[in-house]
Amino acid sequence: RSFGEGGHALSVHYIRALSDMNAIMLHRLEVVRVFLEQTRGKKPEAGGVAAGAAGAAGGGFAAGMATDGGAAGGQLNAMGMNTMQAAVYDFYMAKKDSENGPHVREVVAAFAARFNERQIMDVIEFLSSEGHIYSTIDDYHYTACA
Repeated sequence: RSFGEGGHALSVHYIRALSDMNAIMLHRLEVVRVFLEQTRGKKPEAGGVAAGAAGAAGGGFAAGMATDGGAAGGQLNAMGMNTMQAAVYDFYMAKKDSENGPHVREVVAAFAARFNERQIMDVIEFLSSEGHIYSTIDDYHYTACA
């Protein structure tokens, strides 16, 4: 977030002790991968970096959060999201041109027929902590990174 003339704030959603220092390097690699996907597009998954990183990350930094989507878990896409997470992310991508991004209530209402509010809130937390979306004017408005 940016407040006025150069003021910045950092929102921390999840803090945990590191048991393996390789988690720091894995996180950095994931940041680079997401950046490249967002700026250059996704590469085909013929054993490339996205598929290899997803397989190698079995017990890594993102693995603990990747399956927190609840009942709509299942297979992960190239960005490490299950079907519910990908659907909510796609919703934010479709609305990324709005200045402040949609309110959380708008997202919950859009998916009310498929998912309950707690599931949507968990997905928003996951997407935010993984850097796919970020809060804009308050903790209830988010927009997609891209």
